[in-house]
Amino acid sequence: RSPDAAQPYVRLAAARMAQDDTDGAIKAYRMGLERQPGSPSLLIPLAGLQERRGNYDRAIELYEQVLESNPDNAIATNNLAALLSDRRTDQASLDRALELAEKFRNAEQAVFLDTLGWVHYRRGEYEQAVEILSRVVEQSPDIAIFHYHLGMAHHGAGNAAQARKHLQQAVDAGGDFAGIEEARKVLEGL
Repeated sequence: RSPDAAQPYVRLAAARMAQDDTDGAIKAYRMGLERQPGSPSLLIPLAGLQERRGNYDRAIELYEQVLESNPDNAIATNNLAALLSDRRTDQASLDRALELAEKFRNAEQAVFLDTLGWVHYRRGEYEQAVEILSRVVEQSPDIAIFHYHLGMAHHGAGNAAQARKHLQQAVDAGGDFAGIEEARKVLEGL
């Protein structure tokens, strides 16, 4: 009934995911993109699926595609900055991540500030990372990954006691997050 609308494809993809059919979900997003090329409603979740599958370069391409036509899309900006800083180490990628994340300098949302702080950490700018990530933890003290990020920034800055405190809080939270093994390893060395 609505072959040119994005929402039916998003719902079809969600139904496929509910059936643990990631390939079917990807196919649904691609079908939608044939009708709605450049639709952020389709590109962003498709990029997320590619990211979960470990297809990081494809996810990066999709987020960049969103930003070409929607440069103020905060979700694509955040996800791309995080992906570039986590999955690439070349200077051009880290510079692009910082360029993107700088848009969040005055953000009120902890997740956006966290991305900015983490980008600074990944660039070796530990003092800036500590400053920003401290604000993040103040806003959201119960989020393990935020403590992990702040702990790693303190570790990079040579603040062993603060690194230990925040990394221990991250590990003790009992959740599973990207970096938990690194947090444990760094803790053992402190």
